Amino acid sequence: MIEAFKKAVAGGDVGEARRLLETSVEVRGAVNAPLFAFDQRPVSRAAKDFGMVDLLLEFGADLNLKSEWWAGGWGILETAEPELAEELIKRGAVVDVFAAAHLDKIDRLRELLDADPELVHAKGGDGCRALHFARSKEAMDLLLSRGAEIDARDVDHEGTAAQWAVPRADGSRDDKWREDLQRVRWLVERGATVDIFMAAVLGDSGLLRKVMAGDPGAADVVLGETDYALCPKAPGEHIYTYRFTGGMTPYQVAMEFGNPACAEILLESATPRQRFLAACSVGDEGAARAVLVARPGVLGELTGKDRHVLAHAAWAGRVAAVMLMLDMGIDPAVKGPGESTALHRAAWRGHHAVVRTILTHPVAKGRLKELVSAVEASFKATPLGWCYHGSTNCGNPAGDYAAIARMLLEAGAEREDASGASEAVRAAVG
Repeated sequence: MIEAFKKAVAGGDVGEARRLLETSVEVRGAVNAPLFAFDQRPVSRAAKDFGMVDLLLEFGADLNLKSEWWAGGWGILETAEPELAEELIKRGAVVDVFAAAHLDKIDRLRELLDADPELVHAKGGDGCRALHFARSKEAMDLLLSRGAEIDARDVDHEGTAAQWAVPRADGSRDDKWREDLQRVRWLVERGATVDIFMAAVLGDSGLLRKVMAGDPGAADVVLGETDYALCPKAPGEHIYTYRFTGGMTPYQVAMEFGNPACAEILLESATPRQRFLAACSVGDEGAARAVLVARPGVLGELTGKDRHVLAHAAWAGRVAAVMLMLDMGIDPAVKGPGESTALHRAAWRGHHAVVRTILTHPVAKGRLKELVSAVEASFKATPLGWCYHGSTNCGNPAGDYAAIARMLLEAGAEREDASGASEAVRAAVG
């Protein structure tokens, strides 16, 4: 009954949810239970569906119960867009210090801090402070004037407010992207510590040179793999892993954010090996071949972790980069993080073009069985297993998992239990 209720809430089926609430004591008793991902409660899961919200409120849902996430509970208003938030406030949601900062309700924020000055240090969702949620200069300045620590880190992702403000490297250049970039600039102007990735994002050559002068090794950092004090390892991965992807370098970030001048600065003192890896990571064939001509043995200089660049490119869906690396002679079976291959990672992310590129490339000829049968260390799963799991857990709306499953089976993958795969994948594999 609980599983049926969860399905109804997630699917927006108000009629079925009402039937279950009216007929089941168990379901009514779970109306405020942390049933969903990250210990989220039903009303938070349904927050954008006012018909479902009103039904849940009718049966005792509490809009002001936060999630039970271990690093710090999330409230229903902390990530809500203004119009949605106003509707939830009308229904009884209380604007706390985190919501006030996020929604730019300055008078409310001041009122709360006047009543309890220690709220400036309180921890909300993921252990973030109010400054992590602030979206305007006024909110930031108010919090900082009341003693907010500008470089305080959250609990789950070990990120500062400025690092949390960095926009996603997803190709978008919309209003939200620009607003987030402005938030980073405001915090930097107010004294936030700048790391090598942040400087690359901002495209500030002077700032980048200053960071590199203070830490010459920063240009060679690989996100999530290199020990870097300003982006420490975290229980839930550093926040930049969600803004970019794990495995990215400052050079890649500079290119991703359209800052080639910063990318050139990062390469000024680079070794041939570093230049080769940088070119491969962004699919720059001309630059990669130029290094090979000047230093024919560069492939032999690559370390095991250097070769993770193929797995990282596959994870990010960079088809041109994957193709170039295979052309350059990087083995498609090379293991990346957790001993997963590029095929594993592309399959989980739903990048069917990357999977096709690997399986049809000349270097895969005669090795298809080896590639599709590889088992990684963490979950003891094949690329097909990763595809099945990704189809229901990755959340990539553009992922074509059915196509990937078919390609892997056609390449010689052994059939596996598909009960945990999406409906589309189950239909594709028969």
